[in-house]
Amino acid sequence: MRRVFFVLSFFTALCYASAQGILRGEVRIDIEPVYALGIGQTSPLTEREMEAWALEETALCYAGMIYGWEFVYEPGETARNISENISLTPLGKIQFGDTRLKVDAAKKIDGYFSLWTDYRLNESQNLRVSNWNRASSGEMQSSGFGALTGKTGEMERGHLKDGALEDAARKAVRARLRGIIPNRPRRVRGRIALAAFPIYGINAGLRTVNARFRFTTEEIEPYMAW
Repeated sequence: MRRVFFVLSFFTALCYASAQGILRGEVRIDIEPVYALGIGQTSPLTEREMEAWALEETALCYAGMIYGWEFVYEPGETARNISENISLTPLGKIQFGDTRLKVDAAKKIDGYFSLWTDYRLNESQNLRVSNWNRASSGEMQSSGFGALTGKTGEMERGHLKDGALEDAARKAVRARLRGIIPNRPRRVRGRIALAAFPIYGINAGLRTVNARFRFTTEEIEPYMAW
């Protein structure tokens, strides 16, 4: 049985925005995914599949840093039989084949295909990243877990990691709100973005992620008194 790797935070997968408006980051794709059959994927991946998969994930990461998501967070409350929940709606995307995304290095490492890239921001994107830096209430680091084959009903490889990332975002938002809102709200709306490329892995049959987020709060809906 193939060994399952757990990717720890010492793997360098950080992104940065330079003075010239360039983002940089690394993604790692499992060459022999243990969950391949569950998504109708061959294993091991071919060279072309590894490259395409890595580029797709790279575009998603850059979009998460530049545009981010609109979120709706409900803290939940046992007494009212309300479960904690967060929903994320993407605010933009990087088109596959964008010529401003450049591959810097690609190689196989310990069962993974590693892809380092640079992305040159245009004027509007550079402004968005600058706004995130100014408007954010601070960075939060969080870990999350999800099913290997993605959220329920999702079988597309581009969405396989959504569940783990949403779990990490939920925990990050919860931790930040507890520090700034004294009373439990009914619902909170805002925007959230990645501060760096997430670091994914597999542990005990689950997708794992370590991620850093920036977010802003736009609306806090309190519980109404009865």
